[in-house]
Amino acid sequence: DPTEDFSTANLSGLDLRSAQFVRANLINTNLTSANLVNANLEEASLISANLSAANLISANLSSANLISADMSGANLTSATLRSANLTGVILTNAILNHADVRRSTMTGAKLDGASLREAALSHTDLRRASLAGTDLS
Repeated sequence: DPTEDFSTANLSGLDLRSAQFVRANLINTNLTSANLVNANLEEASLISANLSAANLISANLSSANLISADMSGANLTSATLRSANLTGVILTNAILNHADVRRSTMTGAKLDGASLREAALSHTDLRRASLAGTDLS
C-alpha cells in the first residue's frame, strides 16, 4: 500500500489524536503544538520535522526516523520509541517519563532539561548526547 506523503505540510496545532501515520512521509513537516495523543507513527519518516511542544502522550513511534527533528518541550509520557533513530534530535525540556526508548539511537541528541523518569533506556545509544539537567531518576 502507498505511503502517505505529508512532507513539508503545516499540521501545527491540529487535533490528530489516534491518527494513523504508519510508514508516513513527514519529512520537514510542521507539527508544532499538534495533539498526537495515542497516534501511531510506527516506521514514519520524521526527518527534520518540527514537533516542538507537541502532545505525544502514549504515541507509538517505534522504528520511526526522527533524525534532527525538533521535539523541544514535547510531551512523550508513556510513548513508545523502541528502535527509533533519534540521532541529533532536540528534546530540550521534553517529558519522556515512562517512555520506552529501548534499542534506540540517540547519538548527539540534545536532552538538556528533559525528564526521563522511569523511562526504559536499555540498549539505547546515548553517545555524544547532551544531558545537562536531565532527570534520569
